Amino acid sequence: EIENYKEILQYDMLIIGTPTYFWDMHWEIKKMLDIHFEKIYIAKKDEFKKMKHIVFAMSEYGKCAESANEQISAAINDCSAKTDTSFVFITKMSMPQYDEQIINFASAADSIMNAR
Repeated sequence: EIENYKEILQYDMLIIGTPTYFWDMHWEIKKMLDIHFEKIYIAKKDEFKKMKHIVFAMSEYGKCAESANEQISAAINDCSAKTDTSFVFITKMSMPQYDEQIINFASAADSIMNAR
């Protein structure tokens, strides 16, 4: 649980992930965005846009996850920042395929962080 928006700002990178439900992000992620991003929008946009931002969503269907990623990215953009990359994890895959998705995600996150 994030208790204060300042907890978000203490890092160089923010990674937000969500399962999808009916083409939407999980309600707890939406709640976190509503509560904490409002304060970031009002008071800390400059700090927030210095961070790297990665979003990912998990779904059985790619379009559902893409929709959730777009919603999270819109919240990041509203705070004057940009999403550096987004990922879709398809959950209806074999374990080796799923492991490959995770390796690709970790590699991309590492590359983005080291590009600073």
